[in-house]
This record gives sequence, structure tokens and C-alpha cells, in this order.
Amino acid sequence: MNIFSGAYKSTRKLTLKYTLGFFIFFLFAISNVAVADVSSIQSDLEAAENYKTEGDMYKATYYYQVALSKDENNAEALYALANIAYAKRQYQMVLTRLDKVLQNDAYSADELLLRGKNLFYEKKMEKSIA
Repeated sequence: MNIFSGAYKSTRKLTLKYTLGFFIFFLFAISNVAVADVSSIQSDLEAAENYKTEGDMYKATYYYQVALSKDENNAEALYALANIAYAKRQYQMVLTRLDKVLQNDAYSADELLLRGKNLFYEKKMEKSIA
């Protein structure tokens, strides 16, 4: 038996203890960031809805875009921005936003309905121009 074997076992246990502690801390930190992002996105969406209700579409659009910068697949923000684009008759933007929503949920009724209305008016506009 080596005189260093006891020290090696002790060092190994200590290293394992620190590694396990770091791993637990890392998991805790990641979960808190995810919760913070979700609440931050939710507050951005609430601010956007408030501005939309007040009729300030510029600020509403800004806060929806802030929410999308944190979660690029956020269906609520994408759908709201598609509605704002529809009101502005920006039909290509409507399709871009809705297609992204429908990639994640192909059977979403509201998005499909708005997409259909958008295509109808886009075709109607093309015929009136031609």
C-alpha cells in the first residue's frame, strides 16, 4: 500500500465534491435565466398590448419586436405584428410573420384565418393595379 493512496482518495473526493457543487450551481443559474427571460418576454408583451390598446402602434410594435429579440419564435408577438402589418396593408410582412408561426403550429386557426384574408386582399390589390 502506498502512503499517497489515502491522500489521492481524499483529493479525489474533494474534486468530485467541487465538481458536483459547480454542476448544481450551473443548473440553478441556467434555470433562473430561463425564468427571467420568460417573465421579461411576458412583461414586453403586456407593455405592447397596453400601447396597442391606447392606439400607439409605434410603441406596441417596438415592444413586440423586443419580445421577438428574446424569443424569435414567440407566436403571440409574431401574430400581433402580423395583425399590425395587415392593418398597414403590408401583405408580404403578414405572410412572413404568419409563416413563422405556422412552422411551429400548422393548425393554428387564428393565424390560418388571417393568412387567408391576407392572401385574398393581396390578390385583390394585384388585380386592381393590373
